[in-house]
Amino acid sequence: MPDCGAAATGLPWRLCRPSPAQRAARRGGKSSARISPAIASAWSAPRARWGIDKKLYAGGSRSLSLSRETKKYVFFTWPLLVFLVITLAAVAFGSLDINWQGWERATCWGDKCFCESPRQGTVAQPSNTYSNLSYVLVGLWIIDTARRYPLWNFSRWAIDSLQSGLSYHRMPGEAHNLMDSRRIYPLLYGISVVTTGLGSLFYHASLTIVGQWFDLMGMFLLVSFIVLYNLARLARLSHKGFFVAYIALNAGLGFIQFIIPEIGGQVFAVLLVIGLVIEILYMIIRRPRFSGGYLYAATATFTSAYIIWNLDYYGILCSPYSILQGHAAWHLLTAVAAGLLFLHYRSETGQQREIPSAGSTQSS
Repeated sequence: MPDCGAAATGLPWRLCRPSPAQRAARRGGKSSARISPAIASAWSAPRARWGIDKKLYAGGSRSLSLSRETKKYVFFTWPLLVFLVITLAAVAFGSLDINWQGWERATCWGDKCFCESPRQGTVAQPSNTYSNLSYVLVGLWIIDTARRYPLWNFSRWAIDSLQSGLSYHRMPGEAHNLMDSRRIYPLLYGISVVTTGLGSLFYHASLTIVGQWFDLMGMFLLVSFIVLYNLARLARLSHKGFFVAYIALNAGLGFIQFIIPEIGGQVFAVLLVIGLVIEILYMIIRRPRFSGGYLYAATATFTSAYIIWNLDYYGILCSPYSILQGHAAWHLLTAVAAGLLFLHYRSETGQQREIPSAGSTQSS
């Protein structure tokens, strides 16, 4: 192995033998030996190219600040990798020979469980089942934004999350909205989106009452987050109060769904309307500023999905044995709407619009 001299400045550190002075300089130690500018630039070039630089975060924890290109690379290394594992697990689950005949059927059984005709085997409705993986992908992306540390320092991130799970997600002064202020908000929101996808996947695969409970619980986790998050923005609810209310509300919703499974859809609709009303009140009272039209895009996407849901449910557009199903499109579009809503929450700048006074209005 050649020495890392001036002639080997183009070689990576692993392909040459550094001198004691070079090793000391690499560790940040002091050495009386002089390091040539060529070797120093060869060592700093990869750090500059990848945009790696140590940065002090709130609480005294050190992490790595990554460039935009590196963040894109990290995104494709862990959320998509986990998504691939979950997808392969779902396909393997579908290849099993599971008989759902001994299970109590969902409340829609015997009437109409959407347009897609139930098949024999493990997966009763293939299109409606595997389209739920879109929620998983969106949820993993949202969870990824809650990470303070990069992928290769995952153990440090996990330990920090356990020790200070409610700590600042960004440095003080950088968080302009509630979603960026505490890591608990994107973490819970992402988990609720993933749970919605997995619960609905199990429901459409089995069409059982157990699957129906998991399906609606995922929906409850998502819509209750929207309600409480909007309430926290409007009424200045603390993050601890938000967490306690979130757990208590979903425990109650889960119990109601267990006792009276027939009213789950109506409860979800009521909570969704409540969340929308609180959002409108927040817009009127707090008058926040947003960058981008993510809320309008999310509303348009969800409205389109709801129209398709009705066309599929009432058989207006229905082909029972086709791969293209309206309810599967509902899953895809609502997953996109959940991602757009998350971008809407993060686009809030926290600045208030100035309300003109009565005197200035009269003078104009």
